[in-house]
Amino acid sequence: MKILISNDDGISAIGIRALVKFFRKEHEIFVVAPDNERSGVSQSITYRRPIFAREFQVDDDFVGLGVNGFPADCVKVAISELCPFKPDLVISGINNGLNVGLNVGYSGTVAAALAGAAAGFRSVALSLEANNDQANFDRAIELAWPICEKLVADGHAFGHVININVPLRALTHDHRWLVVPMNPNPMGTHFMHGNDPNGRPFYWQTNDPAPMPLAHLTDAEVVAEGDISVTPLTHDLTLHTEIARFQQILYRDNPLAPRPREHNLR
Repeated sequence: MKILISNDDGISAIGIRALVKFFRKEHEIFVVAPDNERSGVSQSITYRRPIFAREFQVDDDFVGLGVNGFPADCVKVAISELCPFKPDLVISGINNGLNVGLNVGYSGTVAAALAGAAAGFRSVALSLEANNDQANFDRAIELAWPICEKLVADGHAFGHVININVPLRALTHDHRWLVVPMNPNPMGTHFMHGNDPNGRPFYWQTNDPAPMPLAHLTDAEVVAEGDISVTPLTHDLTLHTEIARFQQILYRDNPLAPRPREHNLR
């Protein structure tokens, strides 16, 4: 398989080194990632300055291309200009920290995968619950890769993203793979506050509170229970269920309302 690898933690991050170590044994890989950490930048792109890519020798592990832009930039420019092959799969990660709930929208890891999906490729965003570099990233990939293989072989559509989150408990305990939606409830709305050494007030966002659980399982609850969450995502943000209702409301008694498309009759 031909795999394009990216991330948002930067080309020197331990997570991307673990991905390279795992996949280069049996797959053809190409690595393009930010030259520095670009976490939490969502789908930001560079368009008012040029993008540069240069080779990085990361320890003795691999040579990859570091880009002076955002995660979405990396995948876009890799697919368009840099990658020597058409990838069978785009993998972003493995992120040092979960991407569940509304964090999915802020995540640079997910954004890189979405850029691959928008270009029409099968894409995966892979994240591990971790706050340091001591977690077993190798084990997390071993657990996640069978999920990817099954979905790529049997059901993962081109242009979609599989968002996989591995909790630390799953690395050492029995666990399940659960396919669930993301939790859309608000999270991380609290701030710590104080004054800096110059007396200026500051506000520092925390991760509290956690999203409130719903009647059905979501990614946040699944990882909290020690199971691996699998969530299908798309770059299409349209709320399709509301299109017909909005049309009915706004077009009613409106002489300028668009007419239904007429079929060409011969």
